[in-house]
Amino acid sequence: MSRVAAERATASPSIFATLREHHPELVPQRLSKRTLLSLTRGIEDEYVARADRPALFATFQEERFFAQSERRWRSLARTAAFAAVFADFDRSSGEEDALRLVALTPSAALTREWVLVCDSPRHAACVAGWEAPGQESRPDLRREFETVWTVDPRVVRLAAITCAEQVRAALPDAVDGLDSILSEPAAEPSADVRRADELFHRVLGYLDDLR
Repeated sequence: MSRVAAERATASPSIFATLREHHPELVPQRLSKRTLLSLTRGIEDEYVARADRPALFATFQEERFFAQSERRWRSLARTAAFAAVFADFDRSSGEEDALRLVALTPSAALTREWVLVCDSPRHAACVAGWEAPGQESRPDLRREFETVWTVDPRVVRLAAITCAEQVRAALPDAVDGLDSILSEPAAEPSADVRRADELFHRVLGYLDDLR
């Protein structure tokens, strides 16, 4: 068991901006929180169905949002190789073979982002959304995020490494085994992967328009 750490991820970079900078081919879509929730739940359920052991990372912006999914994420963490979540927790905490909680400062970029990263050799997927300011009056599920998503293993690995650096900064004693997971070369995307990205990009746009 690792000791509880009080450090925060003060310099957390934007996962959304990192992916856009290094992979400009990713075309952002403006999606509602309701659609994003469906998308990320689908990715999580697919991981469970495959009985895979990925590295999992997610942002929840605020602790109250994490509380709504805490039971689900603690269950996911039990069968993952590594799992960490980011929010405005009072402090960071983590144990080996358990869910790591990474506290963000109010100014951290990740407090404005919706991120899910699932990195494993057989099931790679990530979603990164940035919430535009000025939506305080919107109902929660109608808040909108500029979003990119992909199943390209190379892009997923970049997102996972970026998240892992923030976990390491806050919880240096709770990252055992993470380097070995992320040091394996990411697979090259197949033509099927590229077509799947293009197809579901269109599908998500239509689904969000219907909500």
